[in-house]
Amino acid sequence: MAFVLLFAATAVAQPVATWVETEHDFGVIDEANGRVTCHLRLTNTGDEPLLITRVQPTCGCTAGDYPREAIVPGDTAAVTLTYNPANRPGEFNKEVYVYTNTTPSRSTVVIRGNAIPVKETLERYYPIAIGDLRIARDVVPLGEMSRTSFRLGYISGYNAGHDTIEVSTKYEGNEQRKMFLIADCLPQRVAPASTVTVTVRLDGMEAPQWGLNEAQFNLQATGQSGNRINEKQITVTGIVVDDFKRESDEWRANPPHATIEDGVDRVVFPERLGQGRAPQGGNGVWTATVKLRNTGGAPLEVRRLWCPEAGVTATASRDVVKPGKSCDITVTVDPSQIEGDILNATLTIFTNDPDCQRLPLRVVGSH
Repeated sequence: MAFVLLFAATAVAQPVATWVETEHDFGVIDEANGRVTCHLRLTNTGDEPLLITRVQPTCGCTAGDYPREAIVPGDTAAVTLTYNPANRPGEFNKEVYVYTNTTPSRSTVVIRGNAIPVKETLERYYPIAIGDLRIARDVVPLGEMSRTSFRLGYISGYNAGHDTIEVSTKYEGNEQRKMFLIADCLPQRVAPASTVTVTVRLDGMEAPQWGLNEAQFNLQATGQSGNRINEKQITVTGIVVDDFKRESDEWRANPPHATIEDGVDRVVFPERLGQGRAPQGGNGVWTATVKLRNTGGAPLEVRRLWCPEAGVTATASRDVVKPGKSCDITVTVDPSQIEGDILNATLTIFTNDPDCQRLPLRVVGSH
């Protein structure tokens, strides 16, 4: 009987790994300061010596070390874990596996924290500073969108400071533009070394005009004290076109068609603008006229005349052109507003022609 009891006691004798800490939070660290290290302790609460046989990090950014000698019952030892934040800005949460001669043999410990990037990393990924808030861009082009749809875009941001900041948006301008553009921040309270996403939305139904539209809002970053507000103007662009979903089948069968008469594709202003001959339009400006004809079967709408060149403007003699009729498009060039010696611009005529909503007309000349 004594032999049986001795055998049973011997059979259950084994090492037991009891961890004093299973995780460590480094908090906010600086990438520029390099590696950070912590020690996680475990005690052998069993009856036999405990051996740590292996420490296995789950990524190359973490390294582990451990004592090679046996841990006798009742003693405590520590596993050393080192995290390298180089080229790894932002939040991290890393698991490390520790293997021992226990049952089960594997334990899992965790290290976490937030790494503030070095200046070069910040400038590469978040080049624009709004106080401690860094953002990836301040212009968001959303491309083409129809009148009956909306488009979304995003700006990524990062809190490069050591204090929590409040991120918010502020609109300026009329109510229509406020309805056209909506911007939200998530989260609005951004902890140090944490990211924020700014979502922008353009609503085609509320667009002020056809074609290229620009809308602005101010992105604000406020520190905990609230005494200083840093802000940056953000520009969002979208090109609004018609999808003609509201038109009838009859209209679709015979829509309007916009054509510039005589095959004209450009307006050429002769000689040197502002020199030699007197300006055709008076008041120091040149003017030229082309005819826009509707060769389709439904009324043609002249929706917008637009040129990115500041010195080039245009007007239409009427906004609606009946089938078979034409209107005058008068192009005006003000030489005093033209930069450089050469004028080479494109005037875009926006219409409700489903085959050519944007009809280009070149405007060229010397200056």
